[in-house]
Amino acid sequence: MHPRIDDEYLDVLQNIESAIVQEYRDQPELLDYDVEEALEELISKYRAISANRTYTHKRLSERAEKLFVELEPVCEWRIGNAYLEDSKGREVKGPEPITAEEMVACLRKIKKSVGKWTRERGRQGYLNFVKHFFG
Repeated sequence: MHPRIDDEYLDVLQNIESAIVQEYRDQPELLDYDVEEALEELISKYRAISANRTYTHKRLSERAEKLFVELEPVCEWRIGNAYLEDSKGREVKGPEPITAEEMVACLRKIKKSVGKWTRERGRQGYLNFVKHFFG
């Protein structure tokens, strides 16, 4: 039996969702729809990488694009293609990289959660739900 995504990749999901919450704090007008749009574009990117195809970034709404720009480095860091810096500008060593295919599974898991909370609680249902997990 394959372990559940949220068990095996909890740290990856938390890294991505933490960045989503940070962007929501910076951009309170962000909607769940914008989150879905940014996640869908990231899924397209990592699906292309996984299949060794060329990825072409499609035009996103302004809010979704700002979120995409915040999430992409986190995803790149988790697949081992980039490094992050701490507050003093020092490189933060990343955890064991995951594959692009695993990243797609994580992004899909979050996107599914966005859909669920939007249906249950409205246009910012997911954002208002998830922000409580990040101080």
